[in-house]
Amino acid sequence: MKNFKQLFQFQSSEARKTLAASRPIAKILGIKILAAPPINPDQDFQRLLIVTPRRSGSATQRNKIRRRLKSIFWESEHSAPPPEIPPRDFMAIIYKESHSIDFDTLKAFLNTALTKTRK
Repeated sequence: MKNFKQLFQFQSSEARKTLAASRPIAKILGIKILAAPPINPDQDFQRLLIVTPRRSGSATQRNKIRRRLKSIFWESEHSAPPPEIPPRDFMAIIYKESHSIDFDTLKAFLNTALTKTRK
């Protein structure tokens, strides 16, 4: 299992390449999840990049949704997939409407979205 910081750390060139290679896998009011193959072929864990533009809310609102998504990803089994499942890089794009989503709905949505890529 990788440490917490590695699961959410992308260099700017990696973020651009991930965005270019990604495809949408799920959407809910205010959040869009994209998935892409990992940039580094030796990567054996999944990562999540959370994009929260300024227009998506105040700094406290953006930080709250970011903290929630990181917590859900860290506590779930999605950060370390079984060996038979290839790892992916995920990107969550946040919009203003996402601040009305409660934690349980967000957790169910993220788990469902990340499970879709296993099939």
